[in-house]
Amino acid sequence: MIEEVLKRVSSSEETAKRIKDESDEKARVIMAEADKNAAGVKENGVSDARVKRLAQVNAAKMNVAAHFENERKVYLAEAEKFKAEKSGKAEEIAEELFGRIKDGDC
Repeated sequence: MIEEVLKRVSSSEETAKRIKDESDEKARVIMAEADKNAAGVKENGVSDARVKRLAQVNAAKMNVAAHFENERKVYLAEAEKFKAEKSGKAEEIAEELFGRIKDGDC
């Protein structure tokens, strides 16, 4: 009877060890698959981040170019306005100065 109990205990220990070994192997397979999937997700995330960054940089460059062109047009228009306003006065002042020189009033 004691031998029978010892055999059952021994058999139970072997069964428990076999179950544990099988579980450990399944866990290793699951962990390896999870690591592989995590690496793929990380790689895709890095790639997506690069694409998004590049798109944002290109959009920023286009915005800067458009803003620069708008500002350039404004400044050119202001320069033309200034030139138009001052060109008549320059002629007027030149005539006045010439008149003063001619009359000996300088």
